[in-house]
Amino acid sequence: MEPGATNVALAVLGPVRAWRGGTELQVGGPQRRAGLALLLAGDGEPVHLDVFFEALWRGDPPASAANVVHRLISALRHALEPSKVAREAGSLIARVPGGYRLATTPETLDLTWFRASVRRARILAVAGEQGRAIDAYAKGLHLWQGPAAAGLDPGVRAHPQIAALDREWAEVARVAADLALSAGRAERVLPVVARAAHAHPLDESLQARHVLLLSASGRRAAALDTYAEVRRRLADELGLDPGEELRAAQREVLIAASAPPPRKRTPAQIPAALPGFTGRAVELAAIGEAAEPGGSMPVIAVSGMAGAGKTALAVQWAHTAADTYPDGQLYADLRGFGPAEPLPPADALRDFLSALGVREPEMPAGLDGRATLFRSLLSGRRVLVLLDNARDAAQVRPLLPGSPGCLALVTSRNPMTALVAAAGARVVRLDPMTAGDARDLLTARIGKARVDGEPTAARELVHACGRLPLALAITAARAAVHRSMRLAELAADVTGHGLDAFTEAGEDLRTVFSWSYRTLPAPSARLFRLLAPHRGAEITVPLAASAAGVTEREARTLLRDLTGAHLLSERQPGRYTMHPLLRLYGAELEPSRDDLVAAVGPPGLVDPGRFGGLGPLG
Repeated sequence: MEPGATNVALAVLGPVRAWRGGTELQVGGPQRRAGLALLLAGDGEPVHLDVFFEALWRGDPPASAANVVHRLISALRHALEPSKVAREAGSLIARVPGGYRLATTPETLDLTWFRASVRRARILAVAGEQGRAIDAYAKGLHLWQGPAAAGLDPGVRAHPQIAALDREWAEVARVAADLALSAGRAERVLPVVARAAHAHPLDESLQARHVLLLSASGRRAAALDTYAEVRRRLADELGLDPGEELRAAQREVLIAASAPPPRKRTPAQIPAALPGFTGRAVELAAIGEAAEPGGSMPVIAVSGMAGAGKTALAVQWAHTAADTYPDGQLYADLRGFGPAEPLPPADALRDFLSALGVREPEMPAGLDGRATLFRSLLSGRRVLVLLDNARDAAQVRPLLPGSPGCLALVTSRNPMTALVAAAGARVVRLDPMTAGDARDLLTARIGKARVDGEPTAARELVHACGRLPLALAITAARAAVHRSMRLAELAADVTGHGLDAFTEAGEDLRTVFSWSYRTLPAPSARLFRLLAPHRGAEITVPLAASAAGVTEREARTLLRDLTGAHLLSERQPGRYTMHPLLRLYGAELEPSRDDLVAAVGPPGLVDPGRFGGLGPLG
């Protein structure tokens, strides 16, 4: 137990013990320890002299009993706080009318800490946070080192003040077991409930839950052995057969043991590969290298700006590697960036578990239970899990398999730095395509003859699209629909109409960019608007600070937000570039009054209305 402000720690949930400054104290003989146990069991409430009389002398105290108790309390005060004068104000043990009171806090007494943990668990359970509630119950129950006041005379322990603590222990253990069973987290409370069951061998209700927890943890043989032992004990000591609750627990274990194992399904959920996928040889090779089996499960994050083709790349690689994962491939669009709310991890896990053969009645209710079952089902299997369009690492972490034979492939506009730190993820950065890959993409979409027939116009189209796969795909769709349009005409139209040229084929580049922009905090969004009209090829920290009217330290924080959203690229430390299509998008955004005032002074910035042309490619 953590020492509190008094530097004294006390325990009654098990043997009665006391520490000061981390050193255990010798409280004294059985009578003193019994008196201390009564004070501790009071948990800060007054303990009347009659309670001491009943516990110490079975209700038949001698004439000197009151003086004996007073001397006992004095000795306890000296043992716990030797530096304090007897009856000094502020002592741990205070005299109150008719008795004594021990001042307690969760930091000084294990019982107070236990009850605080139980209160917190109940609040969390009502709030629907079953996983955290179970953890709070488990931490509280872990404080019990045996029956309350263990080792004292049985007559003392039988006193209602102390016996009530053991009943409280058993009841909390039952509640924790029920919650853990309903949430699919039996393993979390099994050790502490087993300890309570051992201390209450004839409590059939608690023994039934112990049996169910063993079964739910995969230890059905141990569950049946435990039932048999309890049945024998009831017969030997009470001459009784098990009651209905205990028999029902045995039946549930027998049914689970006799049921055929769930059929292993082999899901194949990866979407169809993009027709005519071209290029990205370097990035595909990087994913393949990162996916090589090692000592732990690989996690690969494909990160890049909006429209860079992250999903197409991940899906393409997943199809080529499908044979390496014969136990299945799972896919989820996490909706991290888009018009809809991000997909909750618990919902994604429900879909995964259903695809793996888990029926609705067997589906754990909470996130923690589903994540545990998911990892258990994938243990020893080779499964590819593609988590597309993730918002952040917190959304991804519960969806990661635990088996070294599996692979998690994540795509996101977020750089996933937290996933690198927490799960050792390898990041494959996806930049705009090379000029050669971009030309190949255009060729695959509209035909080699057209591209070779107008090579200059093809180069202009590639440049006008900023070598961004989504922009190229939209432009190629226009060319495919309007086959009579020359590429030179199309290039002129794209160059002259800015983002309006990228709104066909069911795609809207402006909208796609907005999903990244909307994730920005207001100060970072303002800096993006101010930097978008910048004519130079490079943005520096001083320039950003001057534009926003902030210190360079503050500017670095804002720039980190922009690079984290892939609205800027940091090619060298402290030197940033913005993709030309993003500059067009930022220049279109309606400036605030602060933006307009800030844009007057800093060099290198111009009025958004005067910005024309793509400028250098970022």
